[in-house]
Amino acid sequence: MFSQYYLGVPSATPHRAPKLSHKKSRYGCQRCRQRRVKCNEAKPVCDSCERHCATCFYDRVPPQERCMVPAAPFVQGTAEARVAAAMARPKDSVAEPDDPPETRERRMIEVRLMHKYLTETGETVAIDDKTLFMYAALVPKLALGSDALLYCMNSLAALHIAVSSGDDREPAAVDAHRKYLSMALREHNKALTSISETNADIVCLTSSLFRVCSFTLLQERSRVPYEPPVEWLMMNASTSAVVRAANKIVGHDTQSVAYRMLHTSPIINNLEERFGEARRRGLEHIVAREPLGRDADEPWDDEIRDAYETTLSYLGGTVEAARAGEEHEVCRRLIIFPMLVKGRFIELVQEGHSRAIVMLSFYFALLSRYRHIWWIGDAGSQEVRAMAAALTGDWLAMIRWPLEVVRTGKIPPLPTDNV
Repeated sequence: MFSQYYLGVPSATPHRAPKLSHKKSRYGCQRCRQRRVKCNEAKPVCDSCERHCATCFYDRVPPQERCMVPAAPFVQGTAEARVAAAMARPKDSVAEPDDPPETRERRMIEVRLMHKYLTETGETVAIDDKTLFMYAALVPKLALGSDALLYCMNSLAALHIAVSSGDDREPAAVDAHRKYLSMALREHNKALTSISETNADIVCLTSSLFRVCSFTLLQERSRVPYEPPVEWLMMNASTSAVVRAANKIVGHDTQSVAYRMLHTSPIINNLEERFGEARRRGLEHIVAREPLGRDADEPWDDEIRDAYETTLSYLGGTVEAARAGEEHEVCRRLIIFPMLVKGRFIELVQEGHSRAIVMLSFYFALLSRYRHIWWIGDAGSQEVRAMAAALTGDWLAMIRWPLEVVRTGKIPPLPTDNV
């Protein structure tokens, strides 16, 4: 059974629990609850974890709110743990796969998986030359000293074999993927309890490979009735906290994995590039409200407005990059979108607000243009079509642009007038 994992970075010295003025939190992060301090539930990192340079993980989802993976007794812990656990288990199964015995058969399987990763998978995980070294060369090298990374690499290679085998996925590869993913998850959570300079690179790379697996999960999830992929968003947001926590530990070491990940795109550290007002031109109508009509019951405050506007800026800047033919940069922006978008937007998606779903349809429409990447596949177009089937009225009219992108694979002009 999966236990509840604490994925945090312990503070170097004990601190007295601060008296914060926040309201009582039932769904605060795991670290705040363990320390019995009030959590302001900021995402992806709450204020308390930010002060203590700790990794922040949210492992409680309000029961009335939607999630991608059905609740089950053995799917607990962090968002990363729940998503990975869902990927690791066969359907209708409630038991964690046992570690395979040390036999010649296991050695042959692992040789095959290592060969697959070295010759194909590693290069396909890298978007371009900026990350090619990390995934094609550094992962297999560091995996020799880390069971977590080794098992995760094996799992991803097995998944690559399964996906490449077509509709009738090779059963042995699917089984190997699940077993090694379960083992990787177990070892990864052990490592995350004490991130240090010694294992910081390994932790970042393992988390990143888990994210690749999560994109594959998107291709297979049920969309009837439609519920947005909340757990997937939360898991990817958690990865951002892991990378930033590792970066604080290694300092400004430009050769560290965390530093490299945080400097692969200008959008990561340039707030104007990410959230500037000019970036959302042509998308303003999506945030326009009708407080006396359609939107009378919609919750609204400055934080919500900011979450929507900054998300539109991120998407608008990605559209600009696509028009400029910067395909590698566009793909990178889409992959890290859940890590960089504001936590309040993820909460709005989780709460099921139609406006948030509309914005998410623009994201998945752009992602659909990368269906040729095996671990992205057709998830983008499936999400957009499912959203179209679930939305009605003005909200449905607002996703004409995403539907056109899915249909043609091209980037049409953005809508400029209110719908």
